[in-house]
Amino acid sequence: MMVLGFVVLHAYLRSAGIDTFGPVHYMEVMLPIVLLSGLGVARLTNGLHKMGSTPFVGRLPTGLCFGLIAAALFGYVPARAYALYEVSDVLRRPAVAAEQVDAPAIVFADRPLVPRQCTKNRHFVFAHEVNDPDFENSILWVNHLTIAHDRRLMEHYPDRQALVMRWLSGCRPFFVPLEDAEQWKITDGNTGGSTPIPSPEEMH
Repeated sequence: MMVLGFVVLHAYLRSAGIDTFGPVHYMEVMLPIVLLSGLGVARLTNGLHKMGSTPFVGRLPTGLCFGLIAAALFGYVPARAYALYEVSDVLRRPAVAAEQVDAPAIVFADRPLVPRQCTKNRHFVFAHEVNDPDFENSILWVNHLTIAHDRRLMEHYPDRQALVMRWLSGCRPFFVPLEDAEQWKITDGNTGGSTPIPSPEEMH
């Protein structure tokens, strides 16, 4: 059943990065899998010996075990490693680009942070960098709602420059000054859910 389940459900997954970010429960089941696999190989080998099989046939269970390990090593591990590289490379681009910004600044970013077309592998990182509890970092990250809401927030941070993060072709982030937002035709951000956003005047 395990082999059938793997072939039916896992062998044709389009994304090798779907379990990149938790919860991933491989560690909890690793010891039982190793013990049960070892017992299964030992019992199958003993059963073949009792049936009077040739030495070659008696070694097949062990060979099958090592063959499956080799298949995972050369088939799954490279795809998994590339998925991790691609996801990490794309996700760190906004933070790397923000290092070139003249601080202090507030960066308004969409959700999800990285456009889905920027990576072939799925992941679960949708939000921007986490700000410090006192909001004193040189770069503060904020969800982009609307231009009016962004400007309302900036009334509380007059000493910071306001930037809206956009993406160029090739998935390269860049920053537009908030005062130039109309020229760039920046659309409203994705808030998720169906609850309407309070007007800027209602937000404190």
